[in-house]
Amino acid sequence: MLWEESSDHNMLRCAILTTLICLVQGLGTLSANLYPFLIPVVKFSTDVSQPPHVYLLEDGLDLWFETVQNASTMTPDLLQLFDNMPPLLELGSENLKTCFHIVGAYVLLGRQQFMEAYAPALVAGCSNILSDLRAEGIVTVMKLIEIVFRVFPAEGPQLFQNLLIGVLELILGGQEGPVVMAMYFSLYARIILKNQDFFFSLLERTSQMWNQSASDILDRLLNIWVENFDMIAQAERRKLSALALTSLLTSNNSTVQHRIPDMMYAIVEVLHDVCREENDSLIDYLVIGTVEDIGDEYETEHDKRKRKISQEDPVHSVSLKEYIGSQIQSCEQLNGTEKFQELMGQIDGEVNNSTELPGEMTQNSEGNTDKISPRTIVRRPDNM
Repeated sequence: MLWEESSDHNMLRCAILTTLICLVQGLGTLSANLYPFLIPVVKFSTDVSQPPHVYLLEDGLDLWFETVQNASTMTPDLLQLFDNMPPLLELGSENLKTCFHIVGAYVLLGRQQFMEAYAPALVAGCSNILSDLRAEGIVTVMKLIEIVFRVFPAEGPQLFQNLLIGVLELILGGQEGPVVMAMYFSLYARIILKNQDFFFSLLERTSQMWNQSASDILDRLLNIWVENFDMIAQAERRKLSALALTSLLTSNNSTVQHRIPDMMYAIVEVLHDVCREENDSLIDYLVIGTVEDIGDEYETEHDKRKRKISQEDPVHSVSLKEYIGSQIQSCEQLNGTEKFQELMGQIDGEVNNSTELPGEMTQNSEGNTDKISPRTIVRRPDNM
């Protein structure tokens, strides 16, 4: 074959790789029929122990990514190909972003099968390289870890708990830029939403390592989170943080209760951001319905997997307005009416001026319009 005959002509092999990329894109899932040829080519091109990788690596990685993107199922050979990835992550070349995209595609495709085989290598690859990366690289790594947390909400944080303690230290240090801080908050938001017991156990472990009380660490985290909320620019990530803070309302934790006024200010601010008026009611525009097939001929299998996990994401499946109402009601049941009223009394003065939502006004006994408040949300379950 031409590939074998061109062993001494690396530029020709680069052209072959480019052609194969186009072929895989055109064939889609049918490209699996080419695996007996494709996978050895990718393996050779991305093997850092092979001298020609200097010429072939970039195109080889692009072909690898296209192959995984268009795969409908994980095969043993495709899974074993990942053996090439750990040395590539250690290499830390300019192709690192593509490498992490490939890893993310493997997580979504192989799921449990992939994690059982390569979880230690994945954790090591992410942890060992962080200190050498700039902001863009750190965000790329955090997005990969976020994918793991979304697919494995229970097991994922356990795997990365040492890295998470380091992330917590960076958050409390407050020296990171806005984009990086937003990603750090997002990781902790996903843990709080889906694995709150682990979150509090991580705080306990951190307190032992740092010789500080867990309540002090939590208080500092919540304070910095709320104070730096404007660092989170993307609407989806703002809502994710708001959902996480809202979920803490029922934690029955004294530190959380102390911070409820500040938390509610941030939560209600996001509520304004993500709600729009539609047919005289407020709609969370980030909530999307289930779409099985969007009919896009250019959509890859990887795109479908990303769309599915996005539809399952609390950001796109949970109405923030309804969740706030539900959590406040649960908070009242948990604390009792008297204590709940005391907590709500602290909130009103903080957020009343920020809670005027269009279409959600109530009238008082004199017929004048009042602004909505957290209490109003509780009293109006019919609008949730």
